[in-house]
Amino acid sequence: LNIVGSGPEKENLKEFSLKNKLKINFLGNINNEFLNSTINNFDYFILCSLSEGLPKSLLEALSAERICIGSNVTGISSIIKDEINGFLSKNNEVHEISSTIKRALNFKNKDLIKKNARETILKDYDFESFYKKVNRLIDGALN
Repeated sequence: LNIVGSGPEKENLKEFSLKNKLKINFLGNINNEFLNSTINNFDYFILCSLSEGLPKSLLEALSAERICIGSNVTGISSIIKDEINGFLSKNNEVHEISSTIKRALNFKNKDLIKKNARETILKDYDFESFYKKVNRLIDGALN
């Protein structure tokens, strides 16, 4: 398991991994310019936030055709469609996240999930589409 970031639970997680003899690599914060190459080293990407705006790391992981697992919160649930382009846990409780990871690991057609993940980016988040959406939002707010 590789954990990117340095949130408030980092020390608790380190303690837990030592106590339970788990091999967890704490990679710390990663500069955006290295995000793609880091994501491409792994098959799965997990983002279990309590809230998100527009999670760029999730968009990068979908674009790279990683199997994405996320918590069912605004910002993630508006991007991940469960068992279509990724997997959503019902909430951030450990047993729900664990269950969702197991479901993703055992899913029969991972290639379709990966393909749909990439298609989501090409359809909804390429520069031109995204630019048009932002302009519509701005126009709507101004009128």
